[in-house]
Amino acid sequence: LLRAAACMAAAAVALQRDVAHRRRVEGWNSILGMDISGDTLDLRHPTGARCSVKKHGAHVCSWNPAGENEVLFMSEWAKFGDGDAIRGGIPICFPQFGPRGELPQHGFMRKSNDWQLSSQFTSKAGDMVLTFRHTDTEATRASAWSHPFEAEYEVRLTKDTLTTKLKVKNTGKEDASFTCALHTYFGV
Repeated sequence: LLRAAACMAAAAVALQRDVAHRRRVEGWNSILGMDISGDTLDLRHPTGARCSVKKHGAHVCSWNPAGENEVLFMSEWAKFGDGDAIRGGIPICFPQFGPRGELPQHGFMRKSNDWQLSSQFTSKAGDMVLTFRHTDTEATRASAWSHPFEAEYEVRLTKDTLTTKLKVKNTGKEDASFTCALHTYFGV
């Protein structure tokens, strides 16, 4: 019984440390190595790995593993304005991939300014994580794909990897079909 109580107390202390470690920050935080104050969110891993994400479209524009060159391609003709699709990096294609459908090519997500940074933290393992959230808006409900939804997009930078994950939840009562892609442009 005492051993179980000691384990529970140790787990509670570890959880408190982890929660404190994941605290939300504003602007530049040198401990976390994140600059989240402007239109571009920069992650700088202690090993030298780097990643940049535009708030517009939650678009990963750049990734350098520690000691390596840029991995992603970014077109010299890329546009970064409102309503523009950024050419290169990792655009989020949703709810339509490609030109086959009633929406503009690759859907509305990659051009959206409705992405919200919902969390940012550095894990105990040293992973630097940004999480973005997007829900249906008046504009998406007025489009050819009018379904209510909630999307969560995670960008995770480690010493030598970049991992991106997109989760989409149908928050409506009717079935909704869609296609999506994290349309990565690799430099060659």
